[in-house]
Amino acid sequence: MLPYIVLYSKNLQVTFLFFELFGFKLIKEQHGNSPIHYSLKLESLFIEFYPKKKDTQSEFILGLESQKTFSEIIQISKGKNYFYKEFNNFVSVWDSFGNKVHLYYLKEE
Repeated sequence: MLPYIVLYSKNLQVTFLFFELFGFKLIKEQHGNSPIHYSLKLESLFIEFYPKKKDTQSEFILGLESQKTFSEIIQISKGKNYFYKEFNNFVSVWDSFGNKVHLYYLKEE
């Protein structure tokens, strides 16, 4: 399942107006210290639009429910030399091109 996608924009106002023109209602948000951004809900999928900070930053983040456990994700990441960061209920993994995926893992048995 794909619970959310994060897209980065060089100009959030232009992105906001683009989607509004086509009838999508974007909601302005800010979580804690994160930058002000917009979100859009399409059934069970959330799309969030964040300001792009630098040219080397990935254009997107995918939030995916993995069929792997936490230990398996860490083992794969270490084996492939992927950069990763552990969070409360997911692991953020970057490939060698800088693309980021948030993997929500299965509970360990």
